[in-house]
Amino acid sequence: DETAPTVQYAAATSNDGEATTPHLITVTLSGAVQGSAKVDYAVSGGTASGAGTDYTLASGTLTFASGTTTLDISIPVVNDAITEGAEAIILNITNPVIATLGSQTSHTHTINDDDAAPTVQYAAATSNDSEGSTPHLVTVNLSNASASQITVDYSVTGGTATAAGTDFTLAAGTLTFAAGVT
Repeated sequence: DETAPTVQYAAATSNDGEATTPHLITVTLSGAVQGSAKVDYAVSGGTASGAGTDYTLASGTLTFASGTTTLDISIPVVNDAITEGAEAIILNITNPVIATLGSQTSHTHTINDDDAAPTVQYAAATSNDSEGSTPHLVTVNLSNASASQITVDYSVTGGTATAAGTDFTLAAGTLTFAAGVT
């Protein structure tokens, strides 16, 4: 009557860059078994979105063949161009076969974003239009999309058309870029 080995995550947490894919999460079996030890795994939460948005991972079963004591859960990660900050995936293991659950049955994996914060700038340094053309549109661009709404203030700071209400009617204001928009 031997005691069944324990199965658990090798660590409580891990992290990797968004550009590294797949991310591997190690699960260990405390001792070799004859036959096949199994354990189910599933995503149980986190701030990252599945279904191919931030990562692709379905629930599954790890099968430790006879003599095997370490297996990895492979998480394919989407390397997008959206500034979104670090996002987490929480995984749990359950339902061991020919093993018992160890103390580390939950694992939090962090996907570190590799996208630079967006910059805001005018599409062109100068523009002109005839006096009768109104309104005159000046384009402002965001360098890359963000998972968050971006706002930027604007104001009139000089020039030769200085009579507000006579030469122009522009006042200070705020531009808002919705999440995911450039």
